[in-house]
Formats: sequence, C-alpha cells, structure tokens
Amino acid sequence: MFLTLFRKEVLLQLLSSRFVFSVVIGTLLLTGSSWVLLHDHGDDVRSYRQFEAEHARQIGSYETGADTPLGALSMGGRIVDRRPPELAFLISGVYRALPKSFWLSNFDGPTPETNLVGNRLRELFAAVDFRFVVGVIFSLLALLLSYDAINGERQSGTLKLTLTNPVSLRTFLFAKWASLNAVLAIAFLLAFLLSLGLALFSPAVSLSGAGMLRLALIAAISLLYLAVFVTLGLLVSTIFRDPYPAVSAALLVWVLLVYVIPGAAPYLAAMREPEPDYVRTATARQDRLGYDYREIRKSYLARGLSKKEATAATRKYWSEVVEPLWAANVARNNEQFLNQKSRVVERGRSLARVSPYGGFSFAVTELALVGAGEQLRFERAVERYRRTFHEFIREQQALGRDKEVRASDVPPFRFESRAAAGQDVLVEVAVLAAFVLLFFSAAFVKMLRYDVR
Repeated sequence: MFLTLFRKEVLLQLLSSRFVFSVVIGTLLLTGSSWVLLHDHGDDVRSYRQFEAEHARQIGSYETGADTPLGALSMGGRIVDRRPPELAFLISGVYRALPKSFWLSNFDGPTPETNLVGNRLRELFAAVDFRFVVGVIFSLLALLLSYDAINGERQSGTLKLTLTNPVSLRTFLFAKWASLNAVLAIAFLLAFLLSLGLALFSPAVSLSGAGMLRLALIAAISLLYLAVFVTLGLLVSTIFRDPYPAVSAALLVWVLLVYVIPGAAPYLAAMREPEPDYVRTATARQDRLGYDYREIRKSYLARGLSKKEATAATRKYWSEVVEPLWAANVARNNEQFLNQKSRVVERGRSLARVSPYGGFSFAVTELALVGAGEQLRFERAVERYRRTFHEFIREQQALGRDKEVRASDVPPFRFESRAAAGQDVLVEVAVLAAFVLLFFSAAFVKMLRYDVR
C-alpha cells in the first residue's frame, strides 16, 4: 500500500502546477547564476595567472633604498596569490569578498593586497549563487509544496476517502513525506545538472576527481537541507486544519530559520569573542621591542670603541640578538591574530548551526573551498611561508650572498586545497538530519491523533 500511495502522490505532484513552477524557477535561477559566475570565474582565473606571473617578476625589484640585492629582497619582500577554487563558478562564498593576495617581507606582513580592477557595479548588483538559490528559493518552494499536504487532503475530502482503504495514517504520512522529497529532488537535480552542463562548455572550468566528489557531496547535503523544509511543511499541515494559517506559520518559521538566526550569529559571536584588530596587530608586530640601532651604537662608542668597531659590533648584535627577538615577536602576534580570527569563525559557526540555513551554508562553502575556514587555512599558509622567507634571508646573510642572491632563488609559495572530505561537515550534516527527525517525529505524533473529519 505504501508503494501505491507513493506512486500516486509522485504522479500527482509531477503533473501539478507547483512542480512546473519549481522546475522553471529553480532552473532559471541556477542556470542564470551559473552563467554569470562562470564569467566571473573566468576573469578570476585569468587575473590570477596574470598577477602570479607579475608578482614573481617583481620579487626583489621594489624601490627600498637598499644597496644590495639581498637587502632589496629582504625589505621589498614579495606578494603571494591564492588560486581560484575550482568550484567558485558555482558557489562564491567569501572567496571574492576577502583578500586573495598578501604582501610579506623579511620582518613584516602578511599584509592584504586590495584588488581594485573590475566592474564596481558587479559589487552593487552581485549575482546570486547556488547557496542562495538552494538555501532560500528552493527551501521556500519546499514549503509551498508541503504546507497543505495533509490539511489540504482533509479539506477536499480525499483524505477520508483514502483512509477507507486498508491504509493507516502513519503509512499515509510516510508516503506523503517520501513523495514530496522525491518530487523536490527531481526539480532540484534537473536545475543542478543543467547548471553544471553550462560549466562543461567553459574553458575556465577544469573539474578534478576531487571536485566531482565535492559536487556530489554538495548535492547530497542540499537534498538533506530541502528535506528539513519539506518536513516542516508537513508538520504545520498536521498542526493547522486550514491551509492558510499553515502557510502563514510556515513562512514565519522559515524567516526565523533562514534569515534571523543565521544573520544574528556573527554579531552574537563577536559579542562573546571580540573580532581581531588588524591595525593593532600590524603595529604590534612592527614593534622592535624597544631596540634602537643608533642607541646601541652609541653604547659601543661610549665603551671606547672606534666608529668602525662600534658599527661592526652593532651590526653583529642586531643580527644575533635583535632580529631573532623581532622575528619571534612578529610570528607571535601573527599567530595570535589568526587564532583570534579562527575562534570568532568557530563561535559564529556554532551559533549558526542552530539554523538549518546556517549549517547548510557552512557545509557547502567549505566543500566548495570558498568558506571562511578555507580562507583561514590560506592565511595560515601565507604566514608559514613568511617564516620560510625569513629563514631564507637569514641563511643567505650567513652565507654572505648579499650581492649574489637572485629572485629565482626564493622558495616558491604553494597552497594546496585539501582533498574532498565529508568528515569536515559531519556536524552540519548531523544537525540537518536532527531537524528532519525532530520535525517528522512531531508530525508523526500529530498524525496519530489527526481528525480526518
């Protein structure tokens, strides 16, 4: 009987205007956003290649006033760039909003570089992406499909007629839930596959095996997320006998879960854990801990050393004592800054998980490598490279290669994205599943006492 009801419900939904509306809206929005983001992704890839080559040529060529190539390299430093994530054509996340290039030198940085090229109106009229279309539009469509699934049947009299057959209220509820999820999955997958089809014709997109796996995980989490709102619609349909109060209540809960709670999470997190101050951190790391080159030289002159001997002793003291302490101070302040940023992100993530949309957003952006976590990993990689760069300069100084060192000798910067890993979003998946279980359990309990008259 379950299969009979399931097939009947699926057929009815597929022939309904709501399903056609869902397919049309979802397809138009997903394919339209993919077309725009594919264009932006192509620009990002070309800009990255151009900037990476340009910044490689600029190593050691900055005007610093240094009298040796090593001095110019030490003070001028270099700029490192982040490669555009391969799934940024689908989900923009925080990738385009946060710095993608950082300047660093022997003792300073990383300092974010701001890219001012491009059309500024795109920032004003930013294109929606997969996360918005699924998280907002499809979740609303899920409610519109399910808010009258039970009370609508009661109102039309078909529920009483159905129950004259050997079928229980529980079986009816299971069949409704499964069929609505199946129909919504069809609408979503049609739009999703069409948007991916556009990407296959773009030269800027080259999907690896890990990228395909990430896409599969993103699709699976999206279906689980939509199941939350299908189940919510079923719940309000069992609570309210009339469809109109049901849709009003469903929309109120939808606004809370999709907009209010996720929007408040970053601000609540900042209240518990103050956001790090970049200017203060930059000032602290540039502090030479009270050491002054001229004062040190004066102290050697006061001991009776000649000017030449005092200069040589000061340089030795500066190299052996001051520079290591200064380097440790820079590393310590940078590490504290990154740790504080990480705590703010994690606290906000924990608060946002209270909402299905918050958990869904974190999950898909992390899987697409355009989330706050991946940005922090990139910035930590830049800081590790800054230390490598500092060690390289110190080694060249110890070898006396002040004039022989070349830009090509500088160690390259590499930042490799992680392999596809579902365990990174296990908490978000568990929370979404808990929402489905909670809403369905409540609907099940209400259905056991449902008055079909």
